[in-house]
Order: sequence, then C-alpha cells, then structure tokens
Amino acid sequence: RSKGAVLASIAVGSNPVPVLATSDGRYVLVGNTNRFGVGGATQGTISVIDAHDRRVVALLKAGVFPREFDRGAGTTVFLSNNRSDSVTVFDDRTIASCVHSPTNCTFAL
Repeated sequence: RSKGAVLASIAVGSNPVPVLATSDGRYVLVGNTNRFGVGGATQGTISVIDAHDRRVVALLKAGVFPREFDRGAGTTVFLSNNRSDSVTVFDDRTIASCVHSPTNCTFAL
C-alpha cells in the first residue's frame, strides 16, 4: 500500500459529523445529523461500524442533530444532541450487545 492511501469508504446515514472509536477499538460510532434534512429536525442516528470488517453493523437512535461525542470516565460516552437540547449518555461496552439486538438497545437521553 502506498502511504496515505484510503483504506475504505463506508456509507453511513445523512450528514455524518461526530466520529468516535469505542474504548476497545472494536467499533466506530458515527453520528448522523440529518443536518440538511427537513430543518435538521428529525431524530438523528448513530451508525455503528465494525472496525475490522469496515461495515455498518447497527443503526441506533440518538437525539435531534447529534453533534459531538466526548469521553467521560472509563467507558462512558456523551453525545450532544444540538437541536433536541439533550445529551445521550452510554457505556461503550454496551455497543456489542446493541449490534446483536439493536431493538433492545436504549441509551439515556
């Protein structure tokens, strides 16, 4: 491979802005803001990418216009939701269980 070569291009949701790898490096989280959708007023989502396979393996609910990820202590992750005036808080160790059963996966909003 040549230096600086693109390794993959992975399609995710509408207008991806924040990106964060889980603490174990197994998954990459991408906030899909729908920023330029209908006023950016629809619920955002989080695309979960398997870092090894480089493919989306789950789509999780977030607040309206998920804007920025930040790490708390340990494996706690915060996601600011710009247009719903909320913060989604979760433990990134739960992502694996969400991949296997996304309908049962909920985070604190």
